Amino acid sequence: MRQGNRPSYLYRFRVRPPRVLHARPGPGGALLSLPGSRLLGLPSLPTLPILPTLLGLLSLLALLAFLAFSAPAAAAADEPIGKIVKFVGQIWVRSQVHPPTGEWVLVKDKDHPLYAGDDIRSGRGRAEILFRRDEGILRVLENTQLTLREAPEPNRQVTLRRIFLVLGRVWAQIAPRRGLATQFESNAAIAGLRGTTIEYWVDANGDTWVLCTEGSVEVTAAGVTITLAVGQATRVTPGQPPLAPFSLPAAPPPTVEELVVLEEKVITPPGVPAVTVAPTPLSPVTGGGGIVSPSR
Repeated sequence: MRQGNRPSYLYRFRVRPPRVLHARPGPGGALLSLPGSRLLGLPSLPTLPILPTLLGLLSLLALLAFLAFSAPAAAAADEPIGKIVKFVGQIWVRSQVHPPTGEWVLVKDKDHPLYAGDDIRSGRGRAEILFRRDEGILRVLENTQLTLREAPEPNRQVTLRRIFLVLGRVWAQIAPRRGLATQFESNAAIAGLRGTTIEYWVDANGDTWVLCTEGSVEVTAAGVTITLAVGQATRVTPGQPPLAPFSLPAAPPPTVEELVVLEEKVITPPGVPAVTVAPTPLSPVTGGGGIVSPSR
């Protein structure tokens, strides 16, 4: 059949605008309808409740996000931050992660794992520690006690490694690494490193000594900060600002093999020249800690 001058087949099919998914009221909230299945010869799909479905998807996404962020943090707490790669003489470790937890253990084998929060103490012995994140080296000399701490700093977007020295002497070589900051602490001072080789010790009187042999070191105490260049040192008495930098010849780096048998006390460092430069006042610093003798 023709209508006018047009073929009739032009009127046989009508072009309709595409239909989209729409919602209609139903029990439990709006229902998701999938129109057009009959036109395509497909079986009708069941209607889905929109509100419960969306809430379920959002809950699932929130759970996955929580697991993605919390699982690595929990795993990192159980991972070692370093290990004792070399030692001689008497070295004890007290860990809250490595069994037996909370007890002083005499190190008997190299590659002994170290975790954040571990306490380390040497008697007539020395140890070399290799840090995992940056392969930094820390050498612990005789009659020394320290605590290793490492945790993220959200405000600074870095991981802060803190080496708290209670008593004794350490030598360290720490290379710069993005996202990782290292500082040495005691009851008297904090020393922040900038890719540095440093000697840091606390003598029997409680004074803290810092010697920079490579790079630079910022030493802060009692609201005062000074910067040490290569070959410079300072001494800090608890509650007092650091002395102005002075020159102190550096001895060769201590080695673990060269064990020095000492009495149960720390050798007093050399004398200090008079202060000639007033340091610049900055923010105050606090510290804490106390020595504990391991059970033998």
